[in-house]
Amino acid sequence: MDPIFELNIALPAAKHHRLQQSIIQQLKSAIVDGRLKADICMPATRKLADHLQVSRNTVIAVYATLVSEGYLYAKSGSGTFVADIHQQAFKQVLQQQVLQPTEITEALHQQKLTAFWRGTKLPEFSQPQSKIEFDFSVGKPEVSFLPFDIWRKLLTKVSRQHAQHKVTGGIAQGQLTLRQAIAQHISLSRAVACDAESIVVTAGAQQALDILARILITPGQTQVAMESPGYPMARQLFAAAGAQIIDIEVDEQGILVESIPNSCRVIYVTPSHQFPTGVKLSADRRLQLLAFAQQYNASIIEDDYDGEIRLQGSPLDALQTLDTGATVFYVGTFSKCLLPDLRLGFVVVPPWAKEAVLAAKMYCDWHCPVLLQDTLALFIQQGHLKRHLQKLRKCYRQRLDQLNQSLNDYLPKQLTAIPISTGAHMAAIIHGDANAQKIAQAALEQRIKIFAIQDFSIKSPTINGLIFGLGGINEKQIDEGVQRLARLFESQNKRNK
Repeated sequence: MDPIFELNIALPAAKHHRLQQSIIQQLKSAIVDGRLKADICMPATRKLADHLQVSRNTVIAVYATLVSEGYLYAKSGSGTFVADIHQQAFKQVLQQQVLQPTEITEALHQQKLTAFWRGTKLPEFSQPQSKIEFDFSVGKPEVSFLPFDIWRKLLTKVSRQHAQHKVTGGIAQGQLTLRQAIAQHISLSRAVACDAESIVVTAGAQQALDILARILITPGQTQVAMESPGYPMARQLFAAAGAQIIDIEVDEQGILVESIPNSCRVIYVTPSHQFPTGVKLSADRRLQLLAFAQQYNASIIEDDYDGEIRLQGSPLDALQTLDTGATVFYVGTFSKCLLPDLRLGFVVVPPWAKEAVLAAKMYCDWHCPVLLQDTLALFIQQGHLKRHLQKLRKCYRQRLDQLNQSLNDYLPKQLTAIPISTGAHMAAIIHGDANAQKIAQAALEQRIKIFAIQDFSIKSPTINGLIFGLGGINEKQIDEGVQRLARLFESQNKRNK
């Protein structure tokens, strides 16, 4: 007998109904373990049958099964051989590439992930930046005005109350005191018509969007209309949920409502301060959007991420305020006006979706931290948030004035600012041949952090411009930073000639 079958193959009785399957499984194990090496010729069926003392028909059936499953392969006139199953398993993964063993292992592990998440990395703008001297990053709030001493005292007070009353948990919807405080706050600051019962507290706006994606998106079916350029974290989240993303262009009045396909069932917008261009959705477009949602039974997700930072003039009403058809989910956050690390936000939910939102929230993380919720409730109730917002608005107005002045002084022909009345960043359109993304890359080498509008757009062509964040840079730095950018424009123009 061939030495390759000096294996401990334990078989049931010859007439046992699992005899064939037992032989198949033990040979598979020997092939997978490498005891039967690739390309070794298997013994003839009659010889193996004699060795195992089973019928030849049983061995023929075993070989046929193993060949069909790729463990063996037959050569006409030569016999049956052991297949290189490892090579077959990796063939699709490796895609004809020659990889090192560690790369092979990593490639195989990647196959365990769903297709969307294979090879994904954290977005570039979320990575920590070192040695940045002039930080025009978008989305970074000013935190130096925060009354940390007041927050600490309130947190201590709440902790003592929890200890005295032996508070042990919270509810998915959020603490009633916080929801009441939020309802009063947004009714005054944003004219949002709601009560505590329609508010669900979330771990920031991002979790609110995640919950809405869970309840509104059917994977592979639901079409979601999104602004282009737009907020990438929302786009990726909806795509991960299986949505078909429909990119809709933005002009000086906001999203082009007439370009939204009738088949879209979810529409994500940033109407108060479009991300990243900064334009406001015009009153006429707001009415068009609400009419569209009612006519085609669509849901609108209104992300009012920095609508409270009003810099001048009177704000337009929130979409939720104008909504008469229960189509709008209003998402708010405290990350832009307080502290990103607080991770508290909220969503104002139409009555028909409340139970679904609460269930999704509970299945996700039960509830947000009760200590932080109660502390924030006191912070709002005692007027600290209102006073902080007043300081923040004054700070951003001063920085915006300085930015406009610096752009006029150093880049009057190269950049035209898109006027804003709300928010903590301003975009500017580039004139001429300079490329915003190349400017941003060159700026990083000069320790200037700034984003191009193209960084937030999938569709092409798109707006060629830069985005100036106001939260991480003071007036003096703004002036010097714009001067350095002007020199980069000069250098790129010389190279283009």
